[in-house]
Amino acid sequence: MGRSSGYIAAYSTIANGSVDLCLVPELPVELSGPGSVLSHLEEVVARKGYAVAVVAEGEFATRGEKSMFYVHD
Repeated sequence: MGRSSGYIAAYSTIANGSVDLCLVPELPVELSGPGSVLSHLEEVVARKGYAVAVVAEGEFATRGEKSMFYVHD
């Protein structure tokens, strides 16, 4: 998708209406800690029993992360 991947993810999230989290490379995020992506997802799962996340292509490559699924040991 190239340089438009963040916009595609964002517009898809708006159009869907049931997405709890959208990560795009254009905006910085905190992965863990207070007010972070992980704490938000934990709150949503506690409330709804599940969470829907949209992650744009290249989201974690731009942050130097090895894997989006690695949180802690």
